[in-house]
Amino acid sequence: MPYFMENTLIEIGKELQKRMKLLNLSQKNIAAITKLSIKTVRAVMQGRGSVTMDNWMKVAIAVGATINITTIKMSDETRRSI
Repeated sequence: MPYFMENTLIEIGKELQKRMKLLNLSQKNIAAITKLSIKTVRAVMQGRGSVTMDNWMKVAIAVGATINITTIKMSDETRRSI
């Protein structure tokens, strides 16, 4: 996975963690709300790329957040490296 993509997932995970703490929720609470395993919730919070987009969205919704997609300009070289 390219470095910029890995960092993006980590940053999203950190933002979801902040929101979780603001709402005074634990990973166990999020797992119960989303019906996901605590392991999966932890993987989202850590920004792991192995988690499905569906599960990312479930966790985001559970903490009252959304994940937005923004288009970016990209060189052909960068595009080939993905």
